[in-house]
Amino acid sequence: LNLPAKAEESWRALVSVEPGNLDAYLALGRLYYQQKRMDPAIAEAERLVQQQPGSAGAHTMLGYLLELQGRTREAQQQYLKALEIDPRSAAAANNLAWIYATHGGNLDSALQLAQTAKAGLPESPEVSDTLGWICYEKGLRDVAVGPLEQAVRTAPVKAIYHFHLGMAYLATNDWAKARTSLQQALTLDPNFNGA
Repeated sequence: LNLPAKAEESWRALVSVEPGNLDAYLALGRLYYQQKRMDPAIAEAERLVQQQPGSAGAHTMLGYLLELQGRTREAQQQYLKALEIDPRSAAAANNLAWIYATHGGNLDSALQLAQTAKAGLPESPEVSDTLGWICYEKGLRDVAVGPLEQAVRTAPVKAIYHFHLGMAYLATNDWAKARTSLQQALTLDPNFNGA
């Protein structure tokens, strides 16, 4: 029994049936990344985009794989194409919002995209974290706390979520909660980006 192949088959099937499922894209992308199969995965996603140019899901998958490879500008173009096809594509909106927020893009556009993603995937911790962090970056620190708390509640083992929440608490002068969140982030992963 080849578990990685079965996992890949399952995630790919879910992406084709639910093209807005952010978790499926993340899992499939991580699987390719862990297997060091990014180039073949990108080539396959490019073929899929050529075969289905009107598929927001195909463009989102290609964008995510490009993003994992550090090809941010190309990923951004794929997410924009996905959103042209389906303006409510939550996965593409979330990922594009994150790119804007972390690579010097327009934070107003990032916030609008994050809100679109949140409407489509209200329970997703990734989307909650994106929305909260963009609010934090825009100086809406009190507004940032709610979505960041939701991200931590939903995915308590993600160090970066605790870090973002800790920074929001710090900005709102809630020192005790900030210290707890930041310590938890370091406990979970002393080497996360931002540690």
